[in-house]
Amino acid sequence: MAANLHVGNTRADLITVLTALLPFIGYPRTLNALAAVNDAAPATDISSKKDS
Repeated sequence: MAANLHVGNTRADLITVLTALLPFIGYPRTLNALAAVNDAAPATDISSKKDS
């Protein structure tokens, strides 16, 4: 996942690919891949940031 991010793919791109692969690789492997995406590119929660 980190290598994909370094060549220019975004977190959204990786999640889109995993969504497309879900029927082929199965649900458990997709969850493992999503965990790897979250480790390499954690989601940013805009709603939790406070305006100063």
